Amino acid sequence: WGLYIKGAFGPPVCAADNIKAKLKPVNIYITVDKSGSMWSRWTKTKKAFTAFFKDKKSAGLNVALEFWPHSSCGQYSSWCSKVDLCAKPYISFGKLLPANAPADKQEQKLINAFNATNPGGMTPAYVALQGATKWGSDYGKMHKNEQQVVVFVTDGYPNWCGSNHAAFEKVAKDAYQNHNVKTYGIGIVGASTSMLNK
Repeated sequence: WGLYIKGAFGPPVCAADNIKAKLKPVNIYITVDKSGSMWSRWTKTKKAFTAFFKDKKSAGLNVALEFWPHSSCGQYSSWCSKVDLCAKPYISFGKLLPANAPADKQEQKLINAFNATNPGGMTPAYVALQGATKWGSDYGKMHKNEQQVVVFVTDGYPNWCGSNHAAFEKVAKDAYQNHNVKTYGIGIVGASTSMLNK
């Protein structure tokens, strides 16, 4: 419109089109602290996630699940540099369906995983976050039209594999700015809010 001068270029020409918006598929990697301090909080945490998996509004989401420390993520101090282990979920990706378990097989797998898991061990939060965001970065390269999301759940202060809050910030910031991976923190009672705010 700024280029239109009456009498000089003629009336402006407007174009119209009708385009239907499409939502991006969302892939969520849920990585959950199961350290010893989670014992008193595990029942409520499990109940909350079970409700989320069963919720009809969750249908269509692709969800994977990891616990830490775990045989696949941060179980031993010598594993603090083994980010690849934390980038491979305990329960692989699958789509949640409108139907409830057992018809929804992914929902059933996720609920079974929580039921079969008990808290214990230290809090290797840093390597867990590194692994989850690495998954998002790697998966996003092959699925550019899909949104990768990390949901990072903890109740404590990291005491294994590093506790520098600036390092946590750097990992999440790099994942977002360079790979469009969005990280969300869920703080259970006792969590380091300063770390999660970073």
